[in-house]
Amino acid sequence: MPCFQGSHQILKDVKINYGIRWGKKHLETIRQSYAQARYSSNALDVLSIIYGARPELLVDLTEPLMMQLSAFMGFTPKWVRSQDLHCQGSKTEHIKNILKAVGADEWLANTGDKELFDPADFDIKVTFFQYQQPVYPQMHGDFVGQLSIIDLLLNVGPQAAEYVRSGCK
Repeated sequence: MPCFQGSHQILKDVKINYGIRWGKKHLETIRQSYAQARYSSNALDVLSIIYGARPELLVDLTEPLMMQLSAFMGFTPKWVRSQDLHCQGSKTEHIKNILKAVGADEWLANTGDKELFDPADFDIKVTFFQYQQPVYPQMHGDFVGQLSIIDLLLNVGPQAAEYVRSGCK
C-alpha cells in the first residue's frame, strides 16, 4: 500500500496515502483471486471492515488486522504497543527493558537475532527458533510458499492455527 515517506521516519508515524486508490483495488484483487476458496467469506469480511476504516496511520491498519486474523485462528495474545511501555535504551537495553516491563520470563527470538544479540546479556531464558513454513493445500496447482497469512486462512480456514504452530521449530 502506498505510504508517505520521510527521512528517519519511525514506523508508528508512517501515514497511508489515500490519494492513490489502492484499498478497493487490493480488496477486489483478493476477492477475485480467492472467490472459489473454501473459507473466503469470513476472512474477506474481516478485511473489508478493516480496509473500510481508512485509518491515517499504517500501524492503525496493521494492528487491528493482526488482532482480527489472530482471533480468526483462535490465538488470544495480550497485545501491547512498546511505545506505551515508555522503555528507553538502544538495541539490547531497549529489548531487555521491554521484556522486563511485560514481565517476560522467556524471549522467543528468531534465529536471525543470534547475530544481533548475545543471550548471555539477558536475565531471562532466550530461545531461538527458525520458522519452517509448512506446505498446505492451495487452490491453484503446486504449493507456492511465502505468500501471506491471508492465503493460508482462505485455503485452510480453521486449520490455519495448526499449520502456523507446526512451522515453529
